[in-house]
Amino acid sequence: RFRLGASQFILNGLNLACLLGQSPDEIQQLRKTAPPWVLFISFEGYGVLPEEKVAYESADFRDMARAGGLKLVTEVAGAKAEELMARLAPPSPEPYWKLRFKGGFQDIFFLTTLDKTADFVTAMSSLAPPENTGVYLQPIVQGTSCHCEFSLYYDSADRAEADAVRWLVGRGAGEMARRGGFFSRPYGAWRDTAYSSAEGTQKMQRKVKSIFDPNGILNPGKLCFEIKK
Repeated sequence: RFRLGASQFILNGLNLACLLGQSPDEIQQLRKTAPPWVLFISFEGYGVLPEEKVAYESADFRDMARAGGLKLVTEVAGAKAEELMARLAPPSPEPYWKLRFKGGFQDIFFLTTLDKTADFVTAMSSLAPPENTGVYLQPIVQGTSCHCEFSLYYDSADRAEADAVRWLVGRGAGEMARRGGFFSRPYGAWRDTAYSSAEGTQKMQRKVKSIFDPNGILNPGKLCFEIKK
């Protein structure tokens, strides 16, 4: 109901450590001091009376935080909020921030609503090791929906661990879909899961594909079907 803040998202402690740390050892140390969950929110003034806008939005948020028993801070895990914002603004430097922890990762992401995210987190923790699972929640459409993303980190040099995570991605996607997760970008390991309950969408996309790409030369193998010749 409240349209507060310009930027806001929720991270679990592992993803926060991966954003701030530059090496596996540093990430492990940051995990020890990072809280289990962090909500990052910023207030930005623009348009008419920008200072007043920032003042009343931040005041309303402080009231909401107190009512929810949340602690408001401007620094977490040794990093100031301004530092975190500065790191998020440009593209990630190399190596990509999700590769710093163990060298490899696989994502599962979908759309849901904020009230259901706790159930999805609980379900994923029963499938994948929580100590190797990052969580990112991004409210969208003025908070009416939510981008829910799980990052399964693994040792890229360990073939067995990599294969186990790939299997987990397929199983996890199926479980998230069963619980109502909507895969708006159906590709990779979850494309079959996403299209399994959308036969009409398949037919429509197959028809459009046959019209604009009758020879099947654009993005071959990327969709859930192949054009029959």
